[in-house]
Amino acid sequence: FEKSFEIINTNRKFSEATIYKYDLLKRNLKEFKSKIDVSQIDIFFVNNFEKFLIAKGSGVHGTCSNHTKLDAIINQAVKLKLMKENPYVNKEYKVESKKMNFLTPEELIKFSKVNIGNDAGMILTKDRFLFSCYTGLAHVDINNLKKGNLDLKKGAIVLNRQKTGKVVEIPLNKKIKLLIIKYFAGKTDEDLLFPTVTNQNDNKRLKIFGEKINLKFSLCFHDGRHTFGSHMVNYLNVPITQVKELMGHSDISITAGYANTNLSILKEAMKKMD
Repeated sequence: FEKSFEIINTNRKFSEATIYKYDLLKRNLKEFKSKIDVSQIDIFFVNNFEKFLIAKGSGVHGTCSNHTKLDAIINQAVKLKLMKENPYVNKEYKVESKKMNFLTPEELIKFSKVNIGNDAGMILTKDRFLFSCYTGLAHVDINNLKKGNLDLKKGAIVLNRQKTGKVVEIPLNKKIKLLIIKYFAGKTDEDLLFPTVTNQNDNKRLKIFGEKINLKFSLCFHDGRHTFGSHMVNYLNVPITQVKELMGHSDISITAGYANTNLSILKEAMKKMD
C-alpha cells in the first residue's frame, strides 16, 4: 500500500484532502482485516470489503470513494509486478447521480423544535446538524472545527475544508452564535468546538429525527449541507458565485446543482410565466 501510494502521490501531487481519503482507506482496510496478503486480494475480497463498509455505515459516495482509491493502489501494484491482475476489471462501482435531499424552511423549523428530552447524544446530533444547516459545513469539518476557527473580529468562521483544502469564511448569524455559545465556554483555541461523533452515529440519530417530522426520505448528516446550499440559492436568492465561495466548492457546476431542486419552487416559477 505504502509503496504504491508513494509513487501515485509523487506523480499526481495529491492535495491534503486526497491524502486524507487514502489514509481513511488504509484505516478501513486495517479494520476490515488486520493482515492482508496480496494473494488474497481478488473480486471476493473487494466485494466483502464493500459489504464491510456498508455495514459500518458508509454511504454510497463514501463506499465509491474507497473503491476508487483502492482501485488506484492495486493498479499501481500491478505495474510494480506486486500483483498479477486488478480484480476491479470485473467490478462496477461508479455512482449514478441521485436526487439531492434537503429540508425546506418549514421542515427545518419542525426539526429545530423536536423535543428529545434529556438524551445527550440526540441533543448533540441535533445541534451539530443544525450547525451544518446554518453554515454549510460538512460532517468532517464540524468534527475538526476548533474554537480558534471562530474569528470574532471578522464575525466569521474561517477554516480550510477537509475535502478540498479550500479556505472558507462563513459569516456568523444569530442562530450560529447561539449554538457556538452553547459549546464555547472553557475552551482554548486548540480545543474542538463540538464533541466528535462518527458519521454512522449521527446518521442513526438523524433517521429518528426524520421520522419524528414525517420526512419522505431517510435523513442523513450531509443533508444539512444540502439544506444550506438549497436555502441560499432557492429561497434567499444569493448569487451562485457567492454560494460557491461559502461552501468551498472547487467548481461552480457543483453549486449549480442546488438551483431549482425543489418541485414546489419550480411550480411557483412556472406560475409566474402564465
